[in-house]
Parts: sequence; C-alpha cells; structure tokens
Amino acid sequence: MPTPWDNARHELRAQLGAMFDIWVAPVRLHGITDDSGPRTVHLVAPNDTFSSWVESSYRDVIVEALRTSLSDPTLEMRLWVEGAALPALVPTLFPALPPSVSEPVPSVPTTPGRPS
Repeated sequence: MPTPWDNARHELRAQLGAMFDIWVAPVRLHGITDDSGPRTVHLVAPNDTFSSWVESSYRDVIVEALRTSLSDPTLEMRLWVEGAALPALVPTLFPALPPSVSEPVPSVPTTPGRPS
C-alpha cells in the first residue's frame, strides 16, 4: 500500500520532470505527526545544501502535493537533514491509521557507529 509520500512523489514527478530525480527523489519520509496543531509531514534530505535548495525551490509544490495526497489543506512540512536528531515517530507504514497513533515510540539500540 503506498504511503502519502509515495502518492505525493507520483504527482511531483509529473510536475517537475527531470528535476524530480535530482532534487525530490533523494528526500525520504520520516513520519507524520498530529500534535495539538496541524498535521506535519517530516521529510529528510541528504545534507544541508540539498535541504536548503529543496526548501527554497520546491517547498511550496511539495507541501501542495502532500496536502492533496492526505486531503488536508492545513498540513505542514518539516524538512530535516540526514544525521540530525530526528523526532521519534511511529513509522508511517499504514497511512490509513488515524493521526492519533503518531505517538513517540521507545528508541531501539542500534549498531555502534550507525546513526539511529
């Protein structure tokens, strides 16, 4: 079953053409929160330069595609950088689940030298 990010990516690929492969394809979904405010989609970019360019050039089209995918006109997006301390979120494997299931999960030990 495709995630909301998969659906948005499909729309973005059609809109952006070759620029999708360069700038949007490497961005990954971290999760979705619904904490006492608008639902927020958390995405992760490979590095700071990449994140800055995506924020300045593609933020509006990405947010619009996500809003369409989730049928939520107030949805917001947060773009993180790979390696940053990301918020603990329930993995977004089942987009049909209500937003209330997006509660922090306990951290799982990782292999030494690998980021969580």
